[in-house]
Amino acid sequence: MNYFESTLRLRISSYDLYRIHQHLDYFIQEQCKAKLPYSFSIQPGTGNDTYILLRTAQAVGVPGEVKKSVYFSEGQEVTITGTIAAVRREVLNGRKRETCPPSEELPDFVKYRLDRAGLTPHHVGVNKMDNLIVKKADQPTQKGHRIHIPAWGRLRKRKIKHAKPVAAVAMA
Repeated sequence: MNYFESTLRLRISSYDLYRIHQHLDYFIQEQCKAKLPYSFSIQPGTGNDTYILLRTAQAVGVPGEVKKSVYFSEGQEVTITGTIAAVRREVLNGRKRETCPPSEELPDFVKYRLDRAGLTPHHVGVNKMDNLIVKKADQPTQKGHRIHIPAWGRLRKRKIKHAKPVAAVAMA
């Protein structure tokens, strides 16, 4: 699997997750003229800036971008630890909604999603859901409103069931 890694510095506080995500989304779409899968890791900078480690499936074209490769073979064990937003898309009352599975259904939901990705989990550790509250700004003259982002626990060791090409893997 090939991916591209780059480091960026944003003049946004590391605690403003929504603005960082929004800024990265816009930046990647402007650079590539397409919506790309990506993952990022945030490190607080000095003052009100943030250092971002950005990983994408194709080159974004920023200075200092490095192409990296990872090779997986069938039966190899891989440990992935990260925070995942587990969202299920449903149709409720004729409208499409994104809902979070109840905590008792979450381990099976995560295992199903990993199975679809070609991974067989040995252990899925699910912590309680954290509700990240982010202030989303509306128009400049308005106060804005708060949104809740469900973020579930961490995933641990998985065994590769069958090797298949993958465009990108979130490696946070």
